Amino acid sequence: MGLRGWKVGLAACVALALAAPVLASIGYARHQARTDVLGDARLFAGEVLHRSEVTADQVQSAADRLTALPGEPCAPDHLALMRSIDVDSSYIQAVGHVEGNSLVCSSLSLAGAIDLGPPLLRGPSGAYLRPDVRLSPDDATSFVVIEQDGYAAIIHKQLPLDVSNDSSALSVATLSTPSGQVLTSRGVLDPSWSKRAVHGRTVQFVDHSHAVVVAGSKRWNIAAVAALAPQSLHTQMTRALQGLLPAGIVIGLVLAVLVLLLGRRRLALPAELRAALRREAAPRVPADRGARLAPGRRCGGAAPLGAP
Repeated sequence: MGLRGWKVGLAACVALALAAPVLASIGYARHQARTDVLGDARLFAGEVLHRSEVTADQVQSAADRLTALPGEPCAPDHLALMRSIDVDSSYIQAVGHVEGNSLVCSSLSLAGAIDLGPPLLRGPSGAYLRPDVRLSPDDATSFVVIEQDGYAAIIHKQLPLDVSNDSSALSVATLSTPSGQVLTSRGVLDPSWSKRAVHGRTVQFVDHSHAVVVAGSKRWNIAAVAALAPQSLHTQMTRALQGLLPAGIVIGLVLAVLVLLLGRRRLALPAELRAALRREAAPRVPADRGARLAPGRRCGGAAPLGAP
């Protein structure tokens, strides 16, 4: 390889030494940002799932208490128990008795029956789910109605989603498993995410820069979804780069200087070798050559003055 080739190779090595730590810093910052944001999404999904499980516990408890009470479902004793359950339950807005698709009596003390509409699906436990019910035609608020054993629990759709973050970057939802039917949601929800729900398991992934966690309940056929928008990843990566990128630049500069010094030393070796070879090839006259000449022959063979 000629001198020009060595110089090109040295320049490439210097550039690689400078760029490698910087690129490694960027890659690690991206990995750290992904890990941190998925961890945040996992916390939100866990909170939504916990609220949903508590809601399911309260619904089942209400149905058990009402079915265990003897007498007609709309008798005064049942209505009193419905009002007591309503007051004691933190997630149930009202409790009532269902005949067909009508709520014929409830803790709301409304006049006349309320048309709930047909259930959207029936869960594996036998509960009928109506995820979008309005108690009156003029009511702008919709509720989730869960019917179990002839009794219905009316749940405000936003209560399970009331997590400790109101950022627009966060999207949350609750699902029925294994159907993947969305029961409640807030924010952007890709339909494909609900298909990732697995009973009793938590899965996490990044989809189009959204950090998504889907947490399935081990006790109920429900799951929670939490997704953080791309700006969350970008913000976290920027924070990570503020600490990692300067270090990567410093390390890259140090490595580049070391490579440059070693390369210059390597380029100087051929010249040093040639100089050494020239010194070895040059004729040498021993310092004691004159001492080895015969007496009287030190000056080209001429005898010293006064010699015979």
